[in-house]
Amino acid sequence: MSALAKRVAVGIFYVVGLVLVPVNVVAADLKVFPTVLLAEKYSNNLFLSAQPTVSDRVTVINPAVLIAFQTADTQLGVDYGINKQIVKNSSQLDRTYQTLDVNFSAYQQDNLSFASSASIREQPISYGNFTTSRIVVSNDFEEVKSGFVNPSLSLSGRNYRAKADYTFGLSRYETQTTSSSNLHSVALEVDSGRHRGPIMVSAKWNETNVDYVNVKNGSSSFLDVYLQMAYQYNSKWQFNYGRGKEQNVDERLSTRSEGYYWKTGLSYRPKSYMSLNLSSGEHYYGRSYAGALSYDRSRITIEAGYEEETTSDARRVFAPEGGRTTEPDFSSYLRVRNDVFLTKTLTSSVEYQQQRLRLQYSNSGVHRSSQGRNLFQRTYIHRFMATYQMKREDALTVRYDYIRIWSDPNESVSAEDTVSVNYLRQLNRKLSLSLDLSSRVRSASGDRLGHREKQILATVEMSF
Repeated sequence: MSALAKRVAVGIFYVVGLVLVPVNVVAADLKVFPTVLLAEKYSNNLFLSAQPTVSDRVTVINPAVLIAFQTADTQLGVDYGINKQIVKNSSQLDRTYQTLDVNFSAYQQDNLSFASSASIREQPISYGNFTTSRIVVSNDFEEVKSGFVNPSLSLSGRNYRAKADYTFGLSRYETQTTSSSNLHSVALEVDSGRHRGPIMVSAKWNETNVDYVNVKNGSSSFLDVYLQMAYQYNSKWQFNYGRGKEQNVDERLSTRSEGYYWKTGLSYRPKSYMSLNLSSGEHYYGRSYAGALSYDRSRITIEAGYEEETTSDARRVFAPEGGRTTEPDFSSYLRVRNDVFLTKTLTSSVEYQQQRLRLQYSNSGVHRSSQGRNLFQRTYIHRFMATYQMKREDALTVRYDYIRIWSDPNESVSAEDTVSVNYLRQLNRKLSLSLDLSSRVRSASGDRLGHREKQILATVEMSF
């Protein structure tokens, strides 16, 4: 067992040990749910490259088991899975990785509760071509092993609520780098709860530290202290104001930034189906403005929003050497502010639903400019999706995505079009089938033909 697995296993065994203490054997309920997922993907351009293209087939085998244990005041869930990927003509892409998740919750009294979760994961991260939760097809990827333990304690009463969270995590990058990082995060939150008065007060303190193993002076920290007050004038109007302080320290880059910030907001709901939210704030590195309008009545939902914010660069738990920054999907990450950006975002969406038919359209435009390096990037995203529930056990979904990006230098432009059709058939409670057909085109400035891919993905999922 690796050092990562050993250290996180200690936390898991500690959590399991806590479970065994208060168990009421008479009322205990133990259930085991094994599942198997089989997927077969064929692509005529596996790496979404220019000529010559590579056609290949990918097979995925994903057995898993969920163990659920429950008593009158205790719940425990253990979820373990193995993902095996086999690429027929590109055996260097074959890989196997495992996941283990443990979730535990116990309630000693009506107003006091304890919960904890732990996980060990092997997760391949692709730098570019194709990544889903089960299939990673790329010659350029990073293999990440991670483990997290997250206990939390909650206390609530009629006029107050309090919560304490602690997170400990390990991340190790093994393919292209051999470094790792340790994360510690503590968060305390207190608020006045849902009482009959018009005023609610809340406070939060959060401190996160990351140590980069085998990196000289490799540590970073983030501290946020925040106090907010909300005033409910009547059923239509609500006001809130908050003030806090941030501190960011990065020993690797020899940077230290700190300062106060504030944020105020207004919420107006003239009708039960319509709402308007406005907010404004200021950090020590810049201002922010936001507005959102929503309408939800009968079969139509309309939302629109605009946000203008001076933001800072945010990096994940660990940035490998060589200029690359991976983005693994970790729930806890540290913000290290190195540069300041002005980001303007405009979004809108429309949804219509009638019996078995559901239509959705959304678009967003983002303009992000760097104040330190005089660079910018503009991104437009359009998405359309239609879902038709043919029967209780059949669903057909058609989706179209279009992404266009402009960026410096020299106004380089890239775009990607994706059309996909998904058919899902639920044969019974224990067996489901799905078929995905998709076509994707990626192009860049000066590339007339673009990079094209067509693929078919069939999936069978069984439970026992």
